[in-house]
Parts: sequence; structure tokens; C-alpha cells
Amino acid sequence: MQDPEQWIADMNARAEELKRKSEAMTAELSGKKATATSANGAVTITVNPNGGLDEIKLGHRACELGHTQLGTLIMQTFHRAMQDLSRDVMATFQQHFPDAEESLELIRGLNPYELDEEEGETPQGWQPVEFEPEPEPVRAARRPAPAAAPVRRPRPAAAEEDDPADRPW
Repeated sequence: MQDPEQWIADMNARAEELKRKSEAMTAELSGKKATATSANGAVTITVNPNGGLDEIKLGHRACELGHTQLGTLIMQTFHRAMQDLSRDVMATFQQHFPDAEESLELIRGLNPYELDEEEGETPQGWQPVEFEPEPEPVRAARRPAPAAAPVRRPRPAAAEEDDPADRPW
């Protein structure tokens, strides 16, 4: 049986080592970002280590897409950036804690952006959407041209007995 004082000293040393590794990993992760660009170059998205959106850039090709296609492309590109960030975070965790396989498996199981190797490079439960052509907007029927304005007849000339002072206008 191990000496209780030695056991406490070992546990304190282990706790200090874990704290040092954790602080080093936190410092390394705080500067990580991931950027993904859509295949057609219309959308570029940058995410931060908390999974927050740092930047969206829309290229000139984004104007060619309809609103539905652009929204879908933004989400697909966001998911791709999150996949890249997830890979970096997992690699950093594994680098700092190589013996923590159970913790790594727990994190993988909870990570929605973890890659499913059987189904290829897509996050679990997420399927890319194929674009369908957007329907042409319904245009209002043209109104018929307005009818010609009625011809106005000139006013009869004023009689000489009319006094302009009698007219209120």
C-alpha cells in the first residue's frame, strides 16, 4: 500500500501537470480560426474557436444566385469551416492530452461537426443540398395602354359685358 502523503504529493503533481497542459491548450486554441470558401467562390466564411461567425465575404458570383441558393451555400460553407475548426481543436487536444482517449471519444461523440468517415466528408446527420434552379419570378400582366385623353374644346370667348372684377378667381 502506498504512503498517503506520497499519494497526495503525486496527485498534486499530476493536477499541476494537467493545469499546465490545459492552460497551454487554451492559449493555443484562443488564436485558432478556420476559413472555408464555397466551391464556386461565391461565399467565404471565417469562424472562431467558440464556433462563432467572425466574417462572411460574398464574392461577385453570390449576386448570380437566388436567395434560397445563397442561403444554402452560406450554411454549407459555414459547416465546412466548422469541420476544419473541429479537426484543429481535436488535433490540439490530442497533442496536449495523448493519453486521454476516453475524453477524446466523449468529445467526438458530442461534436456535431465530427466527420463520419463511412459517409465521407460531411458532419454527422448533415447532408449537402443540391441546388435546384429557382423559378422565374411571376411578372404582373401588363396593363393595357391608357386610352387617349379626351379632346378638350376651347373655352368660348368671354362676352364683353363680363367684368373681370366680378370673377372670384
